[in-house]
Amino acid sequence: MESTSKKTLNRIKDAVKQQRDSPASKDQSTVPIADAICAYWERDLLTFSIPAHNGGRGPAPEFTKWAGSQAARADLPATHGIDTRNQVYKVQATAQQLFADAVGAKQTLFSTGGSSLSARVAMMSVVGPGETIVMARNGHKSAFAGLILSGARPVYVDPYYDEELELAHGVLVGDVLRALDRHPEAKAVMIFTPSYYGTSADIEAIAEAAHGHGVPLVTDDAWALDYAFGEHEDLPEPALAQGADLAIGSVHKTLTGMSQTSVLSVGSDRIDTERLALCFELQESTSNSVLLLSSIDGARAQFVREGQQLLERGLQGAALVRDRLASEVPEIEVIDVQRLKSTPGVTGVDPTHILIEVASIGITGYTAVDWLREHHHIDVELVDHRRFMPLVSFAHGEAE
Repeated sequence: MESTSKKTLNRIKDAVKQQRDSPASKDQSTVPIADAICAYWERDLLTFSIPAHNGGRGPAPEFTKWAGSQAARADLPATHGIDTRNQVYKVQATAQQLFADAVGAKQTLFSTGGSSLSARVAMMSVVGPGETIVMARNGHKSAFAGLILSGARPVYVDPYYDEELELAHGVLVGDVLRALDRHPEAKAVMIFTPSYYGTSADIEAIAEAAHGHGVPLVTDDAWALDYAFGEHEDLPEPALAQGADLAIGSVHKTLTGMSQTSVLSVGSDRIDTERLALCFELQESTSNSVLLLSSIDGARAQFVREGQQLLERGLQGAALVRDRLASEVPEIEVIDVQRLKSTPGVTGVDPTHILIEVASIGITGYTAVDWLREHHHIDVELVDHRRFMPLVSFAHGEAE
């Protein structure tokens, strides 16, 4: 009778064969990295390699007291653990291709260094020393680190500034076009959308502008990866579907991945994938966390299976928060989604980013969140001088 270990390994081999022979038939319910972790333990290998805790086989690592023994068992070496030295089983490659298929990408790379690593790699992949990139001015600090590492010269495009709300949204396509016209030497365009405040720029129009000038569009849409796993009239379209050539998505921000997980997805042939792979290798760890990688793989499988319901749960929770605040705390203002959608350059709004204005009652957002934390044990995602923003997800039910 075939052993359980061989059955698991055969499942991995079958997944690899499907990837090679019939991309359209790949089974999105499979989780190659999790299967490989199970197969590793079923083979009962005697190993003399990193990590030093050896899967928790010897004296229990201290972290197992709060994280449990399974965390140690899943913290395995990638190349001579869940796969072979020369990666015969293509475990991670298969998982990445499954993810690419799920989000409509040509290729996806897994990052265990967060979207900060993905942003740096994206920048280095499209521009080099002395070359010009047209870049939105409201970027994450990792993008500015990418400028330093790449040696590129930025031409900044200011985002549209909402004078009434005193916050920045996305860049306007006309401003991007003017920057490209003035700098025909530009090699790429990079924008950051949706904003931290949940407002999305017109990616389709900006992509057309970039492509019309013969350059790729890179989107840091870290807050929007979930859009690719379920259509909903209340959510914007995903960046790849709107023409982005290279898209950054945070698995831990909107899916069920662990903190520090991210993906970098290629949307078109405008991206030099060989250069992308080399830049990624420069930045990634040589000891990638299999535990984190497996959570990316699992998040993809879960959202392919349940994405529509999970998105709906988050949106329903956000609607409940908005309705109850409006009826029970009329002294404060919850910014209306339609108000945001009417702002120049905003083509979509994520209702789960709830902007709660408290300046009208004479306090800052900082004062409000300090009070919430101290008196009600409630913490929120974002705060500024006049508002705070709870981020509602599928994890929040009616009680929360």
